Amino acid sequence: MGVKKHLLILALGATGTNAIVDQLLNNSHVYKYKKGEKEPLNLRLEEDVREGNITWKKQISNLVEKAQGKILIIHVQPQHFEELGVSMKEVVSYLKDDFDFIFMRRRNYLAQKSSHAFKHLWRDFGHGYKKRKAKINAPLLVSNFKYRKRIEGDIKEAIKEHKHIILIYEKHVQKNPRTGADMIAKHFGFYENYKYKRVRNHYHAKKNKWSDVTLAKKIKNFNEVKKVLIKTKYKWMLWE
Repeated sequence: MGVKKHLLILALGATGTNAIVDQLLNNSHVYKYKKGEKEPLNLRLEEDVREGNITWKKQISNLVEKAQGKILIIHVQPQHFEELGVSMKEVVSYLKDDFDFIFMRRRNYLAQKSSHAFKHLWRDFGHGYKKRKAKINAPLLVSNFKYRKRIEGDIKEAIKEHKHIILIYEKHVQKNPRTGADMIAKHFGFYENYKYKRVRNHYHAKKNKWSDVTLAKKIKNFNEVKKVLIKTKYKWMLWE
């Protein structure tokens, strides 16, 4: 296969990253995180990084060492780097010699926001989340959508001169995440056929109860959300 670079997924949450990683972990060329290790990497949750005991560069370097020749896959959310005062351009520039890049995005920001809300319900109520609906902060939606658009622009600008692939949730993940996973493996030259076995016990690593339910039926305050978006360019997002 030859020497392959590691892979850095740059994406906001609820864009299909966990489902894609769960597929890729079935590939023999990919490093499988050991029990108890955080994966994909979430810098915001790394206390040593937040408290200044270790830099994000050292944190990633430590993970690369653990991979021992396998392809390391790391997912980082841009806003977590912003919290550290680090731009996407700086991250990509520092890692470009050892990493190639995957940009994942979801066109429907409202659906993305809803999925994120359900993840928190799952964390709070376990399987009880199935009896609940998500409440969305409607007044802040438009400003949140503009923020997401700006973040996506920052990612595109940072990776445009480097080897990368762009995956769209609605096209490459939603129906079958293996579609996106195979695209990645072929693009970066480590494709192999495999019999899928679920590796990660994670809410977003599989289809859940709400995967095929319309937003009107799973957002508790849908009418309030509709009033905010119906006269904006985002109104199409009300109907998945």
